[in-house]
Amino acid sequence: MKKKIKISFIGVGFMSQIAHVRNFFNMKEVELADIADVDIEMAKHVKKSFGFKGNVYKDYNKLLENKPDGVVIVVQRPLVTKIIKEALKKNINVLSEKPPVYSIKDYNDCLKIQKKNIWIKGFNRRWDGSLNDLKNNFLKYSKDLGNLLTTEYSIKAGNTYLDQKHHSKPVLKSKFFGGEKNNYPYFLPSKLKQLYEMHWNSTCHYLDLYNFFNFKNLKNYNTMLGVNFFSTNFNAQLNNEDVNCSINIVNSKVIGWYENLVFNFLHGQITIKFVSPLYTGSGHEVSIKNCSKSKYLILKKSNDNSFKNQAQGFINLIKGKSIGKQNSEEGIFSIKTYESIWRKYLKNN
Repeated sequence: MKKKIKISFIGVGFMSQIAHVRNFFNMKEVELADIADVDIEMAKHVKKSFGFKGNVYKDYNKLLENKPDGVVIVVQRPLVTKIIKEALKKNINVLSEKPPVYSIKDYNDCLKIQKKNIWIKGFNRRWDGSLNDLKNNFLKYSKDLGNLLTTEYSIKAGNTYLDQKHHSKPVLKSKFFGGEKNNYPYFLPSKLKQLYEMHWNSTCHYLDLYNFFNFKNLKNYNTMLGVNFFSTNFNAQLNNEDVNCSINIVNSKVIGWYENLVFNFLHGQITIKFVSPLYTGSGHEVSIKNCSKSKYLILKKSNDNSFKNQAQGFINLIKGKSIGKQNSEEGIFSIKTYESIWRKYLKNN
C-alpha cells in the first residue's frame, strides 16, 4: 500500500470548508492530518466530519512541528504572511489562499525563506481547464479578429455566497490567530489600509489573470479594471508604461456575482463570463464574436472545479509529478502592479 500524503489545515472556517477541505478529503492519496484554528469547537466538528487523523490545535506552531507533507493556509488576511513564513522555514510545502501577501517586502521575505519546498499562491483560476485552453490556443481563436486593442475587466461582488453554507458552523463570533501582522507598503497611510486590503483581495484575481495571459508584454496595450465590492468602486487603467487609478465611495449594495473579462479586437471580441468559484462544478463561459463575419460562437463552457484541480495540482507537485510549471515568483507581478496603482492614486490625491 502506497504511503499517503499528509495534509494539514491552518484555518477551517467558511472558505476553507467549502473550497478546500472537501477537495482534499475526496483524494484517495491524501490523509487529512492536523487542524489549527482558534475556534476549537468548530474545528472538532470539521475533524469528525472529514475524518482528520491528527489533532486539533489552537496554536498553529504545534501543527507545524508535526511536519506534514503539506499545509493549506486559509486564515485571516492580516496574518497570512507570518504563517506562510513559519511553514516555509520548516521546509513544509504550502498552499495559501489568496491574496498571497500584502507588500513586495513580504513577498521577497517569503522567497528568501523558500528553498526547494512548494508554495502555491491561491489564484485558483490558473487551474481552470477553459482558461488554460484559451491561453494555449489564443492565437488560433483570435485569428480572424485582427489586432488586440484593449481588455476590459469588471466585477460586482456582493453576497457572493448566496446559498452556500458552512459545513460546520463557527462557534466563536470573532477568531484571530495571534502573531505578527502583514507589512503593508511603507507609503500607505494607516487610514487607507482597510481599503487597500479589501480591494487587494478582489483585484489580485484580475492582475493574476493579466499576468497569466502574458498581455503585460504587449506594446501599445491597455486594460481597464473595475471592481465594485460592497460599497466601494475601484477603477484602474494599466498599460506598459503607466497606471491611472480612481477610488470612489458609493452607496450601493450588490447581490450576487457578476464578473466579465473582455478582449477587444479590431474585428470582434472574446469574452469570459465567470461565476463565483465557490459554486461546486460551476465554470466559465468563453465566447467569440466576429463582427466581420457576423458570427457568434460559445467556444467552451467549463464545468471544471478549479479548487479541485488546484488541490490535485498541489499533491502532484509534492509527489514530484509534472503538472505545469511551478514558478517561484508567481504572483509577484500582481503585488508590484497593485502597489503602483496606489502610488499613482496617492500622488494624484
